[in-house]
Amino acid sequence: MASLDRARDAVVVRIVYDGPPIAGKTTTLQALAERLGQGQVRSPEQTDGRTLFFDWVEYVGGRFEGRQIRCQIASVPGQTELLPRRLMLLATADAVVFVGDTSRNGINESRAHLEDLLSRVKRPGEPQVGVVLQANKRDLPGAVPLAELVGTTGLAVVESVASKGEGVREAFVFAVRLALDRVRELNRQGGLKEGKPDAEDPADALLRDMLALPLNPLGRALWPSALERESVQAPQGPPRVPDASIPSGWIWPPVHGRVYLQEAARPDAVARELTAGEWACDGAHGWRFHSVGSAEFNDLEAARSALIRWAQLHAVVGPWVSPLRCVALSQQPEGTWRLWQAVRSVPSVWQRLTEGLQGPREAAPISALFSQAAAQCSRAAARWSQAPIDLPCTLETVSAELDPCVFVGLMPSSPRPTESIDRRARLWQQLHSMLNAELGEAHYVREASPR
Repeated sequence: MASLDRARDAVVVRIVYDGPPIAGKTTTLQALAERLGQGQVRSPEQTDGRTLFFDWVEYVGGRFEGRQIRCQIASVPGQTELLPRRLMLLATADAVVFVGDTSRNGINESRAHLEDLLSRVKRPGEPQVGVVLQANKRDLPGAVPLAELVGTTGLAVVESVASKGEGVREAFVFAVRLALDRVRELNRQGGLKEGKPDAEDPADALLRDMLALPLNPLGRALWPSALERESVQAPQGPPRVPDASIPSGWIWPPVHGRVYLQEAARPDAVARELTAGEWACDGAHGWRFHSVGSAEFNDLEAARSALIRWAQLHAVVGPWVSPLRCVALSQQPEGTWRLWQAVRSVPSVWQRLTEGLQGPREAAPISALFSQAAAQCSRAAARWSQAPIDLPCTLETVSAELDPCVFVGLMPSSPRPTESIDRRARLWQQLHSMLNAELGEAHYVREASPR
């Protein structure tokens, strides 16, 4: 559980490494300790290389909102018979790195173990405990494809070969950022507790507790979070798009948003200018980024204030818009900050229309296609009338899915209060009647073909 250590002017977070037996948790911590310059991993006892209590590394560094960052890191024992020890660790985690065996022989056990983990880190009334999947053993023949892992888990995925030290630091860095996101939310809610200075060596204290009934193993380590990225690009050129490395407090929603940015990351992604000062960028897995000309700020506090306003707006319109969205800041080489919205593409009515028109040009199916589109837009107009702002109702912004009928476009840069949509609803109803009764196949194809 995160805490504030006033004696050391530090914030303490706990990162727990979970995973099935022999997935590579101990190997991961050994490689991580080497890369952090921390020497040997402390493991109170092992049997045939298997952890019985915990693996533990200690590291101090980095700052979070002016305070030193102190992260406690431990890997859990993976054996089923040691479940109580594992659960005690998970109960106090601020973020979890799930080390999964993604070889064909180990993937099924890893999936079952991950499903169990996700059910155990839910804490009603508290900010979410972030989980990152460290997809281990990627060097083995037949390892499960990355796209399959991303699509089936819904988590941020970092590939690793722990035996070679590859990917372990990246997974750790991501987990610490998730933990710091949680700390910020806890502090905002008044739930960040004050801790006490260690009266004894933390490892000894943890082992003592583990040998007693409560069984509470926790390792301590600290990661120097890179809260600020150095400007290494020339001041000219397209603006930077936010990625999963941005500091805590620069993204909403605080935990899911960082996972979304990890999923959207594309090494070759470059923003393109649409109009003067307006930029867009295509990310991976259907994500798209957008930033308007008025979304660039010379002052970080002004940028964060704008981020908060957009976060509040998204929270208010949540029931009416597609769920996979986030807003985030990115620092530019010239020392300014730009606010972006990121939206994952969802099939729209326009997309379904254009796809449907690729087939045979027969009047009956085309008429039915347009009739369904008009009816869906009419439903959207009626449903969105209850939204607190005016959501543009067009073929491109109405979801193709019937339930719920949500807005799938970019949020308006200057949101306006909802106006009466009686006229809009009547328009769609008239279009519905015209398409059914008056228009012919040639008109359908001419008017609805992709431009």
